[in-house]
Amino acid sequence: MATTPDLTTQDVALARYNTWMDERLYALAGTLSDEERKRDVSAFFKSVHGTLNHLLLTDRVQLGRFIGAERTRSRDESGQVIEIRSLGQEF
Repeated sequence: MATTPDLTTQDVALARYNTWMDERLYALAGTLSDEERKRDVSAFFKSVHGTLNHLLLTDRVQLGRFIGAERTRSRDESGQVIEIRSLGQEF
């Protein structure tokens, strides 16, 4: 009879997979020009850029559940927290 891995083992495996996939995804996205990345391709988040933004924010929300949301905040060069009010916000 097969045994089920404990939750910590599963979480570690999922985190490793997420890191591996993020590295591959960002490497491929890095080959696109800014214009190509931001072009509206009629996807759910409109563009590759919008999809990457969504993935980054969801990764940070999930990470915040483990290490505390305060540690996942965006900060500017002076260390001030950048408040994110909407997904379409420009900085």
